[in-house]
Amino acid sequence: GIRRFVRHRAHTVGANAFLVALVQAARKICSRGGDDALEEWRSAAACARGRFRPDGYGCYRHAGSRFGFFLEYDRGTERPGDYAAKLAAYYRYRDSGSAARDYDGFPTLLLVSISDTAEARFAHQVYLAHQQHGSAALSVLLTTSRRIEAHAEGVLGPVWRAPSTIDFGMDQVRGYGPPG
Repeated sequence: GIRRFVRHRAHTVGANAFLVALVQAARKICSRGGDDALEEWRSAAACARGRFRPDGYGCYRHAGSRFGFFLEYDRGTERPGDYAAKLAAYYRYRDSGSAARDYDGFPTLLLVSISDTAEARFAHQVYLAHQQHGSAALSVLLTTSRRIEAHAEGVLGPVWRAPSTIDFGMDQVRGYGPPG
């Protein structure tokens, strides 16, 4: 009922806020003579394939290069098993050959979470999924909405990290993510 609607609405607002931040960052760079742009955006419905259901797909252009990404916006409401199932769907989709027909190279997975704890939980599940699947690891970058909002360069700043196995609560080395 209403509780599910409110959760879904908050999730949609959060995912859209990431896109708005990306477009604003591109405009800021263009105002200084750059050529950045969010060239493409596909909604969750447009890129869903069976159980593979990212929150969307985007392609960002920076300095003539294109960077494709899947977005996962996480409000910290999912359990580790939910993350594991989500990542298994990414591996199945990538390894099935369907992704090669839909995309030029498999896009990077960008996870934007609302908390450090949820980010760490997801990072740990990325590590476990790679161990389980044994194939080439998915390209994954993680951050929090708070880090994006707090940094002067926003979504294009050094707010991203790669997954690792370091214990929860340990801040990871952060760097520039896509496309920097």
